[in-house]
Amino acid sequence: LTDTWTSYSPTWRSSGTQPALGNGTIAAAYRQSGKFAQVHILLTIGSTSTFGTGVYRFDTPSPWTFTTDRLHGLSMITDATGNVYLGGTIVATAGLITCRVHGLPIATSPPTATIPMTWANGDKWYLQFHGEVEP
Repeated sequence: LTDTWTSYSPTWRSSGTQPALGNGTIAAAYRQSGKFAQVHILLTIGSTSTFGTGVYRFDTPSPWTFTTDRLHGLSMITDATGNVYLGGTIVATAGLITCRVHGLPIATSPPTATIPMTWANGDKWYLQFHGEVEP
């Protein structure tokens, strides 16, 4: 695995009405060695971010594809009050990743505008995932 990380710009998407980053930020990078790849994404919500509807997702680096519906990493969501929500990062559909948040009434709830909490300024979502890719 190479030590060189390459930045990329995933889009924060939703299965419904699209969210808008506003003055929030997304920092993302990946590295690859042969068919093995690692990706890190950090979404930070800003005061002008809007949240849309539906399940949140991010793009994988293009044109990679990963096996869907399989655990590929970990996710951590923190809200501005200090609550921490952990989950598993999965590939939801070809080219789109999300997570399943643990410890909620439904143990496999994906992030939405109100899950795992109502999103607000300063909240963060960190995802990391890895796996075999087909470029």
